[in-house]
Parts: sequence; C-alpha cells; structure tokens
Amino acid sequence: MPFTPYHFGPGVLFKSLVPRRLSLIAYCAAQVTIDCETLFFILHRAKPDHRFFHTFVGASLVGLGTAVAIAFVAPVLPRPWRWVNGDLSWNALWVGGWVGGLSHALLDSMYHPDAVPFWPWSNANPLLTRHTLAPEICVVTGVAGLVLLAWRALARRSA
Repeated sequence: MPFTPYHFGPGVLFKSLVPRRLSLIAYCAAQVTIDCETLFFILHRAKPDHRFFHTFVGASLVGLGTAVAIAFVAPVLPRPWRWVNGDLSWNALWVGGWVGGLSHALLDSMYHPDAVPFWPWSNANPLLTRHTLAPEICVVTGVAGLVLLAWRALARRSA
C-alpha cells in the first residue's frame, strides 16, 4: 500500500520530542518518495515491490536527497504556519530526511516479506514479524505525538 499515512506517526512523535531538530516536512517527503519505488513496480506489475529504496542504504540516500531537494526549493515555499520556518533549517532537514528514510525501511521490513533491509550485506529479513506490529507502532506513535504537540501548544498559550 504505497503512500500510507501510517508512516507519518513516528515522525509526529519525533517532531513533538525534538521540535527544532527534526523537519516533519522532510520526514514525510522522504516517506512518500520512498514509496514512489513501490508504486512504480506495482504499476509495472514487477515483483518484488520493495527494492533498493526500502533498504537501509537506499532509504538513507533517498532521505538525505529529499532533504537537499527541499533545501533548494525552501526559499520559494509558502510558509502558512510559524513552525514551518524552523522545519526548513539545514539541520532539521538533514535529520528529518534521514530519520524518515530509515524509519520507512525499518517499518516496511517488519511488514513486507519482500523487503531486504540489510542489502547489500544480506538478502535476509530478520525484522519481519508475523503480526501487524508496524501499523500498530505507527498509530500509537502518531497519537502520542499529536497529544504531546497539543499539550505543548496549550502550554505556550497559557504562558
């Protein structure tokens, strides 16, 4: 299922924990960019669906490349909310893109049997679980992150 919003959950939690150090924009963009690979292979009916972008090496490169791409277009991006300015700093972009890429590879490796996260060193997937642990992690972290972000916003307003 490409472009799943489930993957955004851990990013929301990370953003709520370290708001100035992680770009949620880069995190989410890395998630979508990585799933473009899956969409391509699904549309072309080619197996496996999860290939290089779903390895830790490929996901890291995609995440960092996404951060660089956003940094180049950031000067012309609209900034409707105040938090967007901090989300577009170089450090936040690097961290958001890299964490977004790695978390995507990790979560998909837990759920998709065709993912090989440790390639080129191994074609095995020791992270694969028998149940739906990855979506549960995504939902729980997303809800926890939203609660923490809301709490921080309320605390700022009352201060």
